[in-house]
Amino acid sequence: MKNKFFNNNINLYLAILFLLIFLSAVPSASASDKTALNRALEEKTRAYEQFIQALNDGRSDKEIEKLSEAYKRAEDKYNNLMPANVTDGRTSEAESAGQKTASDSNIQISSTGNGELKAIIESIHTYKIKSNPDYIIQKLENFINTAGNPEDAALAKIELANVYSKYKSDFQKAADILRTVISGSKSGKHYDAAEVALKRAEFQINAAKMAADIQKHRSEAKNFLNKYKQTPITKPLTKVKNLFSYYGSLFKYRKSIAGYRSYKSGFDKSENYYCYDFIADITGARPEFGVEDVFSNSNLSVRDVKAEVKHLADNVEAFYARWRMLNDAKHTIDMSYFIFDKDPIGNAILGILLKKTRAGVKVRLILDAHGCGDFAKKMKSQDYLQELAAEPNATVKIFNPVHKAIGMAVSDLRNLISSNHQKIIITDGETLITGGRNISAHYLADPRDYKEAYRDTDVMVRSAELSEQLKMTFEEEFDALENFEVKKDLLINLVKRDGELLDCVKSIDSWIRGNGVYHSKKIEELNEEIASFKHMTAYNEYVHFGGSYYAPVKLFGKNSIQQERNDITENIIAFINAASEEIIIQNPYVIFTDKAKAALKKAGERGVKIIINTNSPTCFPAANGDLMTLAFFLDEWMPFLKENPNAKIYGVAIARKLHAKVFIFDRAVTVIGTYNMDPMSENINAENVCAVNSKEFAEECRAKIFEDLQYSKEYKIGINEKGEAYEVFGPGSLGDEKTLNKLRLIKKLKFLRPLI
Repeated sequence: MKNKFFNNNINLYLAILFLLIFLSAVPSASASDKTALNRALEEKTRAYEQFIQALNDGRSDKEIEKLSEAYKRAEDKYNNLMPANVTDGRTSEAESAGQKTASDSNIQISSTGNGELKAIIESIHTYKIKSNPDYIIQKLENFINTAGNPEDAALAKIELANVYSKYKSDFQKAADILRTVISGSKSGKHYDAAEVALKRAEFQINAAKMAADIQKHRSEAKNFLNKYKQTPITKPLTKVKNLFSYYGSLFKYRKSIAGYRSYKSGFDKSENYYCYDFIADITGARPEFGVEDVFSNSNLSVRDVKAEVKHLADNVEAFYARWRMLNDAKHTIDMSYFIFDKDPIGNAILGILLKKTRAGVKVRLILDAHGCGDFAKKMKSQDYLQELAAEPNATVKIFNPVHKAIGMAVSDLRNLISSNHQKIIITDGETLITGGRNISAHYLADPRDYKEAYRDTDVMVRSAELSEQLKMTFEEEFDALENFEVKKDLLINLVKRDGELLDCVKSIDSWIRGNGVYHSKKIEELNEEIASFKHMTAYNEYVHFGGSYYAPVKLFGKNSIQQERNDITENIIAFINAASEEIIIQNPYVIFTDKAKAALKKAGERGVKIIINTNSPTCFPAANGDLMTLAFFLDEWMPFLKENPNAKIYGVAIARKLHAKVFIFDRAVTVIGTYNMDPMSENINAENVCAVNSKEFAEECRAKIFEDLQYSKEYKIGINEKGEAYEVFGPGSLGDEKTLNKLRLIKKLKFLRPLI
């Protein structure tokens, strides 16, 4: 295996030269500090040389991974020894732009006239501070204690509150500091900023208390549920008592969730909306910073992880990747899918899970009740799942089935339609895959073989740390109280399905290796479909993680409406807010929420180019339920283009559905996952995404999207004499009259908009 980023020895020489130049730039320190820093630099250089040499020599994946980990450890050790105010000689375009803004524009920090304070504030935006915030805290406190100008002291206090909230998650301390600014004066140029920041800090304090309440009630409900399950039927009174206690705790739990969401929703719509990287960020008032800074400073408990990451744009390669991961699994497999079809691909994947669990691998599978159709319905084909659930090493669950959700729909209809929209595979706690694809021929077959195949995107990552983090996201939904656990029938399945599933594994495996189907009477119909996948026969040439990159990667997750966590929306908004050049959004469903519209409008006003690639009426058969989303888009795309002259929208102009969910910010940070640009993803469903900080990775993803634009058409508007936008070319130009009439009818049902 050879990494695309390291394809020859020139990188090694450049790295050594860079490190030597950097060493000469390090300011003076004590002799012992210098010695330790020099030793750490030598260790880092040596580890880097060994890592690059292994890549160039094409050594085994295991050896390369070992050397990669050694380099990461050496780099961390070196960075921890670096003084916090030392930069490494690199200045990103975003940092340069920020420095220019701070010195050339008439903004608050330049108006202080204090060069020391200005330098401290600018350093708050660099990635170095995250590893040593105490250094900046000390500098700010020293400045406050010696400041002769009250306005400078007030600004320094606001920035001190920023550091405590952002890098130490101590919102109480931040609030206490901000109150001293507000109480000191009822006016002044920093008073309003301090007041807004205080409201944001208080919001975070209250939200944290409410989240703790949710955790408490959730634990109580789980405890009573376990007691109810463990109480034997021979103790009916105790069993009934535990059941009532469970329902009482469940009511409190759901009430606390509803209160949290209502509180957060109200704040989101207020002028104090917490949509900034720092609690005291006011547009135009502080140094600008780039998307890479936002990536590094995002509020997650895990550090940046340099991982091996691969972009999967091709359907068949995405299937091969899953097949290889599952076949290689030796200890654990965790899987979560919104759609899991009962077709040859779905049967084969379920069959391999059955095969693996019988070989001692622990398997956990959760399927969504709404998306998984036959497999999730007890009276149809749940007996296939029961074959897996009957194995001692397997646990199979259905997310939010109707019979459990119906009770919650009384208080909020969205509870009934809430789905686990995550698409996750984690194997052996080392490798993960996520993205837009579900388990179905629609997502994993070649479009030349299967005319209804979609255009989609996944990302595959090799990292124990990130796999552990994604496992926690998986478990939040897997362990949800509203789930239904699939159990084997009391007696036995009337029709055994294990032979059918295992034969399907043999047939798919034989076919993709170019050896034809495995003949079995149990799967004759499935074999006919397998044999139609003419372009799925090159598995022997597939190179796992071939063409991958080593890059910093982060994972963001979001709970369904029945729980409280959402790392995705705020980080997407933060990336939009930080973009300075270009935002690319490829998404099948574009119904802008208020947050997204506001952030994109501000980006456009900054001169940022916005490119959106989405579906058009051409992509859907007339009866397709996805027309719901497109119907509301008909009303919204023209006002969006009118408000955002720097934006371009491209609708897919062929009969192929786009299903990829990709965001690229300034050709540097790429976000790939399950998150759609619509109210369902933001407010109702469980989602997950993967963010990659790599210009090379971003360029590959960007190039693929621009390929897609070749079979898309740009939407154009005109402005009439009344100042109203009208369609020059748009969805109305791409759909047949029957489909367009359906869209016009659906878009009248405006009350459905928040539910799509």
